[in-house]
Parts: sequence; structure tokens; C-alpha cells
Amino acid sequence: MERLDEFSKLLAESVSRRESLRRIGAVLAGTVLSSLGVGTAWAARPDRCGAFCRGCSSKAQRTQCLAACRACNGNTSRLCGSCGAYGCCPTSTACCNGTCTTVSSDPQNCGACGDVCASPTPQCNQGTCGGCVPGGCFGGQACCDGWCTEIGGDPSNCGACGVACGPGQNCTGGVCQDAEPPY
Repeated sequence: MERLDEFSKLLAESVSRRESLRRIGAVLAGTVLSSLGVGTAWAARPDRCGAFCRGCSSKAQRTQCLAACRACNGNTSRLCGSCGAYGCCPTSTACCNGTCTTVSSDPQNCGACGDVCASPTPQCNQGTCGGCVPGGCFGGQACCDGWCTEIGGDPSNCGACGVACGPGQNCTGGVCQDAEPPY
């Protein structure tokens, strides 16, 4: 302890001995704690929200950005919008063109932003185009096992879901018929 006191006197040219002892103690405590894997206030992670919102041009925009980021618990990947108008998207959505979007059911962003489901089955079911819900199919289609199906010509769903034509039969107009032999 006496050696530490002497060392403290050497360091204490511009600060009091008490302050120099406090600083030495803090350094020693930080060294011991860091070797144990415990962080200290000096070794804390950088503020992700502060770093993300630093790019906003005005103080009002940065303040709004920080509030939205903190509402997302610091998860900047859930922020959606622009400086001054950020929002926190729910975890089940993605930010597509500045809007929180449910990519598992949005036909304009099916499975990922910008993946558009095309006609004749513009439905999005579980992030896959073509999926359907009962009553959600168009033009002579029925929702069979989660997919819009042409029941007038599908031999596995002929006339109705689950009605399968037998071997050597085709589905024509929703009716199973024997296939004509080739000429």
C-alpha cells in the first residue's frame, strides 16, 4: 500500500492524491473486470441508434429518429421510413419502399420486397405467389390445398378439390373422361 501511495504522489502533480488513487483504482478494476469478460462503462457498446440517426440533417429529425429507434429496442433493421418520419416495424414485417409490409401475404411484395404476384393467381400465401384462401380465387378456380387450381382441367382436382381422375382419364370441363387414343 505504501508503494501505491508513493506512485500516487508521483502522478498527483496536477490532481489531488485522492483523485489519482481513484483513477488508479478505476484502471485496475477495469483491467481485472475485462479479463473476466465483464464490461465496464468505458467499454460499453457504441449507441447504434445514435450512429444510425447521425445522418439526419436537423436536430428535430435526429430526435424523432432516436425515439423510433429506441421504440425498436435499438434494432435499426426494423426502422422504416426516412429522417423525421421513421417508424418501428413489427418483427413479422419488412420495410418495403418506406412502408412496413407483411411479405407473407402482400401480393406486391410476396416473400421479399418487390416480388409481385402476377395474374391469373395474384395471391400471396406464406410468402409464395399463387397461394390462396378459400373463396379467394378467380375465374373458374378453386382453392385446393392452399393453391388456386383450374378445377375445369386439373386431373387431380376435377370439378372440385380432391376429385382425381382415374388412370387414362383427362379432366375436361370439370368432368373426368377417358382419354382418346393417339392416332
